[in-house]
Amino acid sequence: MEVSEVKQRLLTDFFTYYPMGGALYDKNGALIDINKSLNEKFPFTNEADFLLNNLFRTDLLTDLQKQYLRGGSVVSGSLPVPYSIIPSMNENREILGYTLLLTGNPAVGQEAAGYDRELKELTDMSQKMAEAATGCREDYRLCYGDLYNTRVDQSAYR
Repeated sequence: MEVSEVKQRLLTDFFTYYPMGGALYDKNGALIDINKSLNEKFPFTNEADFLLNNLFRTDLLTDLQKQYLRGGSVVSGSLPVPYSIIPSMNENREILGYTLLLTGNPAVGQEAAGYDRELKELTDMSQKMAEAATGCREDYRLCYGDLYNTRVDQSAYR
């Protein structure tokens, strides 16, 4: 195997297995590919559904950031997650494409996913409680018992 083939294989493996998440874009900013980690964090079936399907047609990057990218500068930011976008250029300094690498701590992404999951569970629970409370209003004794006529033994609280 030649050095250039080895280098190409190593770069491909780096992108494929980069644990934080990454994406490749063509010179016009259109999404070419995402790696497995990014797909797990932001699952989608259609490229048009991906949050950053085109670097230059998104509101997540400012006009100044887009200008820097077109000029060949690396751009970094933190919304919605920490990232860096690196332009790739040929010998004539013409842009060939861009590489997006998420740079935040993977645990942060997992915490966010956990937070989303917990929020959904709480929302579901809240919905069920609201539905149950609606039924209880009709006959509160059925749901809560006869609280007003029940004597509570207070000796344990003294």
